[in-house]
Amino acid sequence: MNPRSRYLCVRIGAVEFLVLAEDVRAVVPRSDVKSAERSLPWIIGSVLVSGWESPVVDLREKLGVPLGSSGRKPVVIVLQMHSKEGPRWLGIAAEYAGDLLSLRNDDFRNGAVRISGRMKRLLDFDEILSAEDLRSLLSFASVKND
Repeated sequence: MNPRSRYLCVRIGAVEFLVLAEDVRAVVPRSDVKSAERSLPWIIGSVLVSGWESPVVDLREKLGVPLGSSGRKPVVIVLQMHSKEGPRWLGIAAEYAGDLLSLRNDDFRNGAVRISGRMKRLLDFDEILSAEDLRSLLSFASVKND
């Protein structure tokens, strides 16, 4: 038996991606992002969710995706990442967060799935972020604000 998992469909630039729904902690308006000095060009600021301040990244450059039309309601998807230091939260800037899909592992081919004629790639941080990138994010990530 191949169990199903739920995925949230998000658009970053002109490309649609899927993130594992169980890792999504919040979806907030991009206007909630507090600007920060950029130690890396793709860290655009931070967002406060449930008392936790988490870095927000714009992955378009890292992913090499073309700039798409900005969504009517651009968002930040706050995800829980798992690291040696424990779980950390990370916000990713997106043009929109869309459908919640139920898919099996067998549905994916090379990290992507075709749905209604459109390819959607699985967003895999292990492939996108280097160890140095993760260290930079973890030094900034998930600060509790009481």
